Amino acid sequence: MNISAAISQFASEHNCLSGIADPAPIAGLRERLEQTETPFVSKSMERRLSPAAHLPGVKSVIALGVPYAPACGEISPLLAAPGEPYTGLISSMAISADYHRTVRALLEELVGRVQPGKYRILVDSGGLVEREWAVKAGLGFWGKNCCVISPAIGSFFYIGLLLTDLDISATTDTVSPACGDCTLCISACPGKALSPYRLDYRKCVSYITQKEGVLTPEEESIMGRHIYGCDACQRACPYNKGVLGDYPSVSLKAVMDMSEGDFDRTCKNTPMGWKGLKILRRNAANVFRSVYNRR
Repeated sequence: MNISAAISQFASEHNCLSGIADPAPIAGLRERLEQTETPFVSKSMERRLSPAAHLPGVKSVIALGVPYAPACGEISPLLAAPGEPYTGLISSMAISADYHRTVRALLEELVGRVQPGKYRILVDSGGLVEREWAVKAGLGFWGKNCCVISPAIGSFFYIGLLLTDLDISATTDTVSPACGDCTLCISACPGKALSPYRLDYRKCVSYITQKEGVLTPEEESIMGRHIYGCDACQRACPYNKGVLGDYPSVSLKAVMDMSEGDFDRTCKNTPMGWKGLKILRRNAANVFRSVYNRR
């Protein structure tokens, strides 16, 4: 079996998307990045643009699209009971198994399958713009909400990259943009942060709920009932119809009453673990105060 076929078989076994891109620069990417401010990423333009900055001698970029894992059992103490009066919303990604670990583990398994001489795994790390390489590798197309959308499974998937010194033929069947005239994601954005293919992160609920420090009154207003993350633009997308159930509803009291030990037991193995309890409590208190007028 050749390497391309082995990658496809691996993806099929794990219900993932897969594709292969050559490491040559992506046309127009530098210009797009120079016009876009993005939080939580490397400030080095070279590391954002070039696979070779991460793995000298790289010959191929293997991209996996891994659907969101089921909600962790550990998170159950935070979920609101039926009829609970004071609740907040949390993104489906936030309560899944931490993709930094699960996607990395998959890519490590893939390394064992294809056996490169040199490789580098990137999962939301290092600065390379993973979504751009996912599109180049054929996993999906750029949506107006700035997510990568697969016509087959929507956009609720994580992206992981495996840079290798293997000379593998690149995927030739890229996915053509297919949003058409639809603007449902733009209308659904609570902070009006979206315009077609552009995101003002300063008005994005997901960013605001992860931001350090004291929030402004405008940011608190944009948050609404969200205490961590936001799925609004993705849930509005027709390609995601029926992919996920209702928004996870969280007990504000349970969050505000948490100890550090409770947080570690409940959230450490989710994407919320990296921001810590202080920010989660701040967000819950804001919703309690601004939405329910309680202190």
